[in-house]
Amino acid sequence: MSRKNGKQAQNSTQTQDAQRLSKTKTIPLHKRIIARAFNPDQLTPEERNALFVVRKPLFERIYKDIVLHPSDALPQHWLILGVRGSGKTTLLLKIYDELCADTEAQKRIVAVRLNEEQHGIFKLSRLWEKVLEILQDEAGKEWSGVYDEAEKHFNDEEYEERAFEYLIKPLRERRKNLVLMIDNFGVMLDKFSIKEHQHLRSLLLTCPEIRIIAASANALEHTYRYDKPFFDFFAIVQLKGLKLAETIELLTTLAAHRSEEERANVMNIIEKQPRRIEVLRTLTGGFPRTLVLLFDIFTDSTGGDSVQDLERLLDHVTPFYGQRVEDLSSHQRVVVDAVALAWDAVSVKELVAKTRMESKSISSQLNELEKQGIIEKVPTSTKNNFYRLQERFFNIWYLMRNGRKNDKQRVIWFVRFIESFFPEEMLNVKAVQIIQGLKNGDELYPNYIYFMGEALAQTGKLNEILQHELLQEVKNYLLVNNSPLVHSLSLSDKELLSEVIIISEGGKFFEKEINLRRIGLLQEIKSEKLRIKVIPVLALSYILVENYKLAESLLLEAIRYGEYHSNHSIELYLSLYLSGKLKLQKKNLHRIFNLLSSLSEHKYSPEESLFFLYYHSINNNLENISPYIEAVVSIESTDFVHKENWFAITSITSSIILKLLIDKQYQSAIRLFQNDELKESIKILWYVTLHFVKEQYPDEYLRMGSEFSDKTQQIIQIIENVHIDFSQNQGVLEIEANNRGITITLQHSP
Repeated sequence: MSRKNGKQAQNSTQTQDAQRLSKTKTIPLHKRIIARAFNPDQLTPEERNALFVVRKPLFERIYKDIVLHPSDALPQHWLILGVRGSGKTTLLLKIYDELCADTEAQKRIVAVRLNEEQHGIFKLSRLWEKVLEILQDEAGKEWSGVYDEAEKHFNDEEYEERAFEYLIKPLRERRKNLVLMIDNFGVMLDKFSIKEHQHLRSLLLTCPEIRIIAASANALEHTYRYDKPFFDFFAIVQLKGLKLAETIELLTTLAAHRSEEERANVMNIIEKQPRRIEVLRTLTGGFPRTLVLLFDIFTDSTGGDSVQDLERLLDHVTPFYGQRVEDLSSHQRVVVDAVALAWDAVSVKELVAKTRMESKSISSQLNELEKQGIIEKVPTSTKNNFYRLQERFFNIWYLMRNGRKNDKQRVIWFVRFIESFFPEEMLNVKAVQIIQGLKNGDELYPNYIYFMGEALAQTGKLNEILQHELLQEVKNYLLVNNSPLVHSLSLSDKELLSEVIIISEGGKFFEKEINLRRIGLLQEIKSEKLRIKVIPVLALSYILVENYKLAESLLLEAIRYGEYHSNHSIELYLSLYLSGKLKLQKKNLHRIFNLLSSLSEHKYSPEESLFFLYYHSINNNLENISPYIEAVVSIESTDFVHKENWFAITSITSSIILKLLIDKQYQSAIRLFQNDELKESIKILWYVTLHFVKEQYPDEYLRMGSEFSDKTQQIIQIIENVHIDFSQNQGVLEIEANNRGITITLQHSP
């Protein structure tokens, strides 16, 4: 096809577009707003002006710079950055519409706008050619024939210079300035050679007649790398998500073009449920396009079609979000994938594990993604921040399109939507509405019932009774309607607990297969409060299948909550420690001590009594151990949760006795040996103790057999030597006594 024939075909297409636009004016504006959310240029200038209620300060700032700038002075060029859907095109259109309507500005300014899809501009000469083509077609008689004349020189060796001359000469003759608005500026620049970049920069620095107002979805390395021609050349503005006041203004404007009932519903939400607007703003990242698209679902008060609308919307935004992903570099896509699939904010360390990229590389990508408005940084109490996708609806779309496909996970993306979209107090209201509608026999969309019921149940915010009733009603409805979705419906927490009780009966509690099954059921519990309550049972199940690390993390989680059931978790945790399955870390030791100390009217278990003895011993608070000595004296081996814990008591008590002897608290040591079972287990230390109280028990010491004589003397010598050293240095004394021997360490005070 010749270039002229191509232009004729393009003119024919423009005529068809105009006819199609004329027909669409009969469609209600609110429906056209949704339909044109991705193509605001298909709305009329009047419609666009009526809807332009945000970004006004930025518009006025740029517009005043354009119209008040002296014609013969070099202008400031602007670059508007923002992710797709942030309002870049709408802002460019507003500037263009205003310049076209401003009769004073038209006397010295001519405006040209290049839309997003300018695939034909692959070199600088084609840019000037395209501008001339638009001027010839749209700017009036004074520009008649300029494109046709320039095209005659298409085969000239210096065609780019000739095309630019055909543009700049009439501008100078008419004393006019060109304001050239270019969408997707970065895509166009990437097609130009470095020589063309340098030449374009040179022209813009010497020709005050041309000003560029550009927009790009990505931060352009052409502008921030010092070795690039356009480094520090543009005034750059970043379009961020709308603030709350701006979101309210946009929603109010959208509502103004709806029915009276819909308008009243929106105003009711704004006045009485302002938190829902903040949730919507968070979900959309405050980006205008997504706010417009979600408007129908936001105003839905009954819910019958909202899931269907959401499913259609997710299909509708796939090209838009898909292109957002395509705009990223390969490394950025890897990082975004890991962040999106995590949903909750993640650390760089977690991203390293998921992506197998170096932390320095991930941090660099996160910084760039944050500048582009795709990633949001969540500051923490340390320098290690968390990161998540800024636009939560983009995250929901990503989960749906790229998440796991098995039946159990199909509903996760909708759970995330429900959690984000509805404030917590509305979840119970929504559940009651669905139950009531099902009981009343209302005609409801089956997919809506399944997704909404399942999602509400999985949020973990419903109480156990309401969640069970909701899932039962949903199940009955799906059965009556022969919906295959009934087979994907989850069990309620009540059903899960019933199943746990059933499989644990009949002496099968300790069987490995039963424990594995019990673990699976308990992990499916959704209620946050109930999940905390069953942690001791879940942890015990992990202990019984010898997964001590998972048991430890669960028990520590329960201990952190500090509720009434946490003392059971402490008992289990101490059992793991006493049996040698875990090493008790000091930070956990202090946490347990503080929690146990805060419990009033609590009868301490054998493990807990021994723990207090141990705690005060390692902290050299021997004057505080007296109450717990009595408790330990009465302990029998059968008192412990695990029988092997009895053997651990010898190690801990041995350490305590040695410290008492070094501190010359002989009577406290003697009191511990009132436990005959304990005395028998550590008999050698009994004779060591008797050595220091011979006058009190002269005959008892004589009972010692010769086999203990040498070892007893060695320990006595150690105690006496350590006592001298300890009294002189007053450091921290650490003692470990077990069947392999005694280790005593003195850490000197600084």
